[in-house]
Amino acid sequence: TLSTELRDLGVGTVVLTLGGDGALLADGTERVRIPAPDVEVVDTTGAGDAFNGAFAVALAEGATPEEAVRFGCAAGAASVTTFDVIPSLPSRGDFAPV
Repeated sequence: TLSTELRDLGVGTVVLTLGGDGALLADGTERVRIPAPDVEVVDTTGAGDAFNGAFAVALAEGATPEEAVRFGCAAGAASVTTFDVIPSLPSRGDFAPV
């Protein structure tokens, strides 16, 4: 799998986003598939940006990688429920602390 190949190249933790199917987290000891919340999709523009931003914020706040991926999936899902990229991007205040 791609996550295994990346780990073999020395990547410590691999996160692969899967769009509406969520994300895959592989850290060398386990692989966890994290589902995306079920939402009505209006516009997918910016979903990856929302995921990445939320993932980074969660890690900076001390979340585990799995918690950060779950937070990223929630932000990505929230962002696709509104048309147009800028208004659709959630802010930190839209979510409870990780």
